[in-house]
Amino acid sequence: MGDRTEIEKIRATTSPLEVLLTLPKVHGERRKELLKYLEDKRVTVKTIPSLSELTSQTATLNSLREIDTTDLLARKEVAPKKELISVCVKDKKIMVTGAGGSIGSELCRQILLFKPAQIILFEHSELNLYQINAELVGLCLNKDYDVEIIPILGSITNKNHIEETIKRFKVKVIFHAAAYKHVSLIEQNIEEGIRNNIFGTYTVAQTALDLNVERFILISTDKAVRPSSVMGATKHIAELVIQGLAHKKNDLSYAGKTNSTHFAIVRFGNVLGSSGSVIPLFQEQIACGGPITITHPEVTRYFMTIPEASQLVIQAAALAKSCNVFVLDMGKPVSILSLAKQLVYLSGHMLKTDENKSNDSGIEIQYTGLKKGEKIHEELFTGENITSTEHPMIMEAREEFCEWSKVENMLLQLEPQNKLSSTEMQQRLLHFTIKDPKD
Repeated sequence: MGDRTEIEKIRATTSPLEVLLTLPKVHGERRKELLKYLEDKRVTVKTIPSLSELTSQTATLNSLREIDTTDLLARKEVAPKKELISVCVKDKKIMVTGAGGSIGSELCRQILLFKPAQIILFEHSELNLYQINAELVGLCLNKDYDVEIIPILGSITNKNHIEETIKRFKVKVIFHAAAYKHVSLIEQNIEEGIRNNIFGTYTVAQTALDLNVERFILISTDKAVRPSSVMGATKHIAELVIQGLAHKKNDLSYAGKTNSTHFAIVRFGNVLGSSGSVIPLFQEQIACGGPITITHPEVTRYFMTIPEASQLVIQAAALAKSCNVFVLDMGKPVSILSLAKQLVYLSGHMLKTDENKSNDSGIEIQYTGLKKGEKIHEELFTGENITSTEHPMIMEAREEFCEWSKVENMLLQLEPQNKLSSTEMQQRLLHFTIKDPKD
């Protein structure tokens, strides 16, 4: 029908007009520039599957998808270092807690590719466990992988069950992805947030230390840095627990033992496509004619794809020594308002605020205000002592650790049997997270 310079002329006689992006391998600035060009053309933009998706039969020629944040962010792809992934995966017996969640399930998929001996799927949701188990078993059959997939239904707060699982399957590596992560929900369910995110982490990590598990990797979040929410505070203290246990293994109580558990914390921001992600919500709101709801016009967030984050987590695990705090390179924080506007334009719509538009047409953006515990901007580091690692997308944050005696005191004061009110629990969380770890 014509090249891209003729889009507006074509749209004058053909409306609505849909543009298919047939350049799946164009990444980075080139792809970003092309999408930017299409923004004000009032056309719907969709992408066709890549050749790899077609040949693997994960998509067909008719499988068109809407533009999403993965396209808009245009992050530079860095191929994983296979030798790093193999260090803690190949022929190992690996347990993933929260195996059915957004990060946990992708960790399992990535781990499977590097031929572990076993993947133990530890998950408290029966539905999530059923789905990821069926998927991985199917992949093993289709790809002829000789990997045993073991689904375990249980809670990370059940010490006996955790201990029995690690002993029974002789687990060597644990990726601890299990956590409650929705800020607003945990604000209203503080006790369960503490029980799961803090004491669940302590249970699994302490058991790993006692049973000589080789590596324990905590999946953390940017919300743990100078937290403003209960969820962030629970993840902050979970980090302190891991740091405290790393010191504890050098105490006299462990003298003479052959314990060599390598602890690591891997911290990153939002992942695209996770449960509760804002992007699918925007797309639903646009499909319904709006309005799009945004908390604040200046809010920004870090974003990364789930596969990229999972690959980097596994590679960071291979770099773990004593107790490293690894931070993934998330690039620059992204304006949520800008993302929403781009999604509107590339869906073929206009905003109500655009010139020459009446009050009855276009998609409206409404600001709802920050929810309790939400920040306008997130952070990834508590200080400026940051070093590089052998992987260009993995940094190490040199942060002050907390002695085990101080962590133990926090745990004693937050124990559920103390029968604290929600206000008291929140006050204690705040007290522990605003203090310098050394104090």
